[in-house]
Amino acid sequence: MVRKVFRILLAIILIINIISINCISFAENNKNDKEIIENAIKDLRNYYEDDDEYSFREAIALNFTSKDIDKEIKEIADRLDIKESDSAATYAGNIIGIIAAGKDPKNFKGKNYVKLLLDSQEESGWFITNLGDKHPATLAWSIIALDMAEAKYDIEKAITALMKAQKDHGGFTVNPDVDTAAMAITALAEHKDIEGVKDTINKAIDFIKSAQLDSGGFPFMGSDNPYSICAVIQGLMANEIDPLSNEWQKNGNSMLDALLNFKTENHFEYRTEYGSEKKSATEQAFIALADLYRGKSMYQNVKIYEYDSDNEDEEDNDDKLIMERIGNNVLEKGEEGKVTIRIKNNTEEDQEFTFIVVLYEIDDDEMVTYSYLTKTIEKKEEEIITTGFLIPRKGEYEVRGFLWDNLEDMNILTDPIYIDVE
Repeated sequence: MVRKVFRILLAIILIINIISINCISFAENNKNDKEIIENAIKDLRNYYEDDDEYSFREAIALNFTSKDIDKEIKEIADRLDIKESDSAATYAGNIIGIIAAGKDPKNFKGKNYVKLLLDSQEESGWFITNLGDKHPATLAWSIIALDMAEAKYDIEKAITALMKAQKDHGGFTVNPDVDTAAMAITALAEHKDIEGVKDTINKAIDFIKSAQLDSGGFPFMGSDNPYSICAVIQGLMANEIDPLSNEWQKNGNSMLDALLNFKTENHFEYRTEYGSEKKSATEQAFIALADLYRGKSMYQNVKIYEYDSDNEDEEDNDDKLIMERIGNNVLEKGEEGKVTIRIKNNTEEDQEFTFIVVLYEIDDDEMVTYSYLTKTIEKKEEEIITTGFLIPRKGEYEVRGFLWDNLEDMNILTDPIYIDVE
């Protein structure tokens, strides 16, 4: 009996040890992935330092990986390459790039790119200015761009058109390719409230998973390539699925492993018997790694930074105080959390206000620390102010900004702002 009990205890200890080893290994892998991604992002940011022009992908990746977007946004805007061809795909890319550069896509250098794209939407839901636009990837890019611009378009028709493009095999083209399917689920991710979208996404994900290669990557025209890997990473991230989880490993290889096979020094290259392609491989790797670096989708989080011209909605804000955050720079644990806001006084009187920034511990919803400024803003004028504090290294936090009349009465003058801490 004693021996039997001893054997049972020994078995339990061995199981616990095995589980512990696996947990440690898994944690170590996660830590290694994080360091690898951070180093790759550092290499890519250095690679683009001397570029004279940024494509829309490069612009949004630089924006999304910036630790001080307030300083870098002008440089991104100055180097942004705007394409002038008339196509829905071009309009969508321009909109994304302009937003990433902190400008207004409704009024950029005399052009309203949002209207150009909106005007191309047909009764069928597709966005078409020429025959080349009749492709599910163009429809997906159009949806993503208009969602980022918070534009009013016929969402139901656009989403329905994209869902109808799905084939029985789960892809969105007659000869199924992973890239288009991944683009489609990226666009559909923000519209799961529409009937059929969740099923369409799940069917596409099943198709994508079935195409994964032993390398961890994905094929296009039969061969492993960086473009398909990057599209899948972004599609999964948009749907809050971890591309580096065990579920998405093949023969012990992850998508990150497969993508890094194409890394050469501080950039990426796709080599074939016909030569080497660097520009597209590098910029697509950058946007995919940027999503992994931030742990969320850039298309759902990069918003309009500031406007060159008066905001069209300001007419609706007469006789009010308006507060908006400038920039979407990352607030990180262990660093100083600076928050910059623009306050505009649309009233007919000078207005005293107190702007207070509070660090909350999420689990207990308790205030950890705060910082505030009290000022008076003249009528019809605006102020840009910055305040902040040191964020502790450990814990889960959220930063909240409030605009009050004063610290005693604490009457709320505008809606608060909420900022994640990573």
